[in-house]
Amino acid sequence: RCPFHHWEYAPDGRCRRIPAQESVPLDIRQKRYAVTERAGFIFIANSQEVPPFAAPFFEDVMEDDLVAAKPIELEVQCPWYLVGANGFDVQHFRAAHDRSPLAAPVIDSQSPFCRRIVVQFGVSGKGWRDRLTRILAGPVVEMRVIDWCGSLIFVHARFARTSSYGMVSIRPLGPGRTKVHVTVFARTDRGWLRRQLLSPINAKIKRHFIQAFLRPDTHRLAGAGYHPARLVEADEHLAAYFRWLAEVSRACPERGA
Repeated sequence: RCPFHHWEYAPDGRCRRIPAQESVPLDIRQKRYAVTERAGFIFIANSQEVPPFAAPFFEDVMEDDLVAAKPIELEVQCPWYLVGANGFDVQHFRAAHDRSPLAAPVIDSQSPFCRRIVVQFGVSGKGWRDRLTRILAGPVVEMRVIDWCGSLIFVHARFARTSSYGMVSIRPLGPGRTKVHVTVFARTDRGWLRRQLLSPINAKIKRHFIQAFLRPDTHRLAGAGYHPARLVEADEHLAAYFRWLAEVSRACPERGA
């Protein structure tokens, strides 16, 4: 319903009521978009047609098995496409996050519109959070990042004794400014009482650790840029990501500005 004049529209886009008059002209309609609800969030496909894939979500987990913490909102002083590229910049995990790669990353795609990377890291930091992580969760983490068109990203960090889930949405604010919205999920506990009391606490704890994990990126990405001719051999996976993102952007008929 339009908040200014209260014209009402059906899901197919047709106007079905105009309070100020009795009849509704048949040619009045709004654009419509495919909408899906998952885990209490609304996913809107930026297309007038039915998308060629189901609404994205985490792999190997049902939405009812997750509980969300309060979202984390960040404003990063860099172009939007550098935020998603972070997951494919394996070099920076060692320098910014004290995560040492243990094996070569595995990169593939579930569809032309998404790109996935799976990497195992050793938790090598000396700070209290990393020491506690090694004790409670384990010294090794498998990080699985699934990037949908550079604007919606699902991250699954799997340790020996726990897992964390993060959903990242990326929105350009203008040249060199990007809004990042991160929702941290934890698996729900069994039993009604544990689900109501312990699961939200678990999600808040994971949110604290992930917010601290993201803090170096927020500062170090400020002013960062990208020049395709200046990437080196160590940037192999990052360069491939940028090529993929350029191709998928050209293939999207309604990509906007």
